[in-house]
Amino acid sequence: MPLDLNAGIENVQRKSIDPDYLDIYHICQFIYNHQEHLRTSSTGQMELLADFVTFRGVLRQIMCTPYQRNRDYRLMATCLNGTTYISKVETSDQRNQAEQMTRREMDMCSWGFKFEQYCTTPHPDKQPVTNAPVNESQEFACVYRSKLNGLRLIYGAEMDCIKSDVYVDLKDPEQLRLAEFVELKTAAYKMTQRQQQTFANYKSLNWWSQSFLVGIDTIITGLRDDNGLVHDIKEYSVRELHRHKPWSSAATGTFLSNFLHELKAIMHRINDSNAVVMIDYKPALNKIQYSVLRGPDVKPILPEWYRQMMQGSSISIAGSV
Repeated sequence: MPLDLNAGIENVQRKSIDPDYLDIYHICQFIYNHQEHLRTSSTGQMELLADFVTFRGVLRQIMCTPYQRNRDYRLMATCLNGTTYISKVETSDQRNQAEQMTRREMDMCSWGFKFEQYCTTPHPDKQPVTNAPVNESQEFACVYRSKLNGLRLIYGAEMDCIKSDVYVDLKDPEQLRLAEFVELKTAAYKMTQRQQQTFANYKSLNWWSQSFLVGIDTIITGLRDDNGLVHDIKEYSVRELHRHKPWSSAATGTFLSNFLHELKAIMHRINDSNAVVMIDYKPALNKIQYSVLRGPDVKPILPEWYRQMMQGSSISIAGSV
């Protein structure tokens, strides 16, 4: 200590802006490579045993809606063979904020990636490599199955690291199922009263929901000052994080359940596999609104090769997940 989160920051490889629906494309690739999750219906079409396919970030966004009063969001959804696929896209306000980020703000975003570099290693017998440029685009994702009040969910999630004294083969599903995943975060060192209030109201909620959805028990946090120096490391128990907070973990789960059940009913009423439903949350209105998009000008959420596969057609694609 202290850990310098600015070390090598001039060489950081910043994450580019992903095109819309890239997350869903990756999950479609995963399903293509694991077709044991599919079954053939009486009509010859392929069915996925899930009501929803999405990413953890979408579920987290929905869960936090009752307590997020200053951030809008937009989700896009489509239904194919009984399964609804949901993707998050940038709103105009979010795009403007990203385009207007200062160098200082971008550097602060990079601090979290640098902290991960200090804390992790490819093999438990080796020291972390901290002199290599940080690459913000590198990530490792897992795919989860879960149930929520009768709804079957499949969702991907980017994972930070595994706590283990022995080497874990990241390509072995059996080893991954037994692995103890840990989340890495940074937070302010010696928080001011305002920072403590922000943490209690918002940041702790985001941390809890993000970890809860993938069964993470521990969040390891680097406490850094305004100059990017980590002076201490603190562990948070996810099971304890919701205690004595102005938000309710039960309320977030209830809201997510109600949201998804309502969306499932909407998609059933629309009954159009080519339609895209645009869902907007406007905090100023405190409302979630949706509209149905149809026609040749609407960008499809699902890749055409995936639709062909789900129709029972024989196809092949490049790449593996």
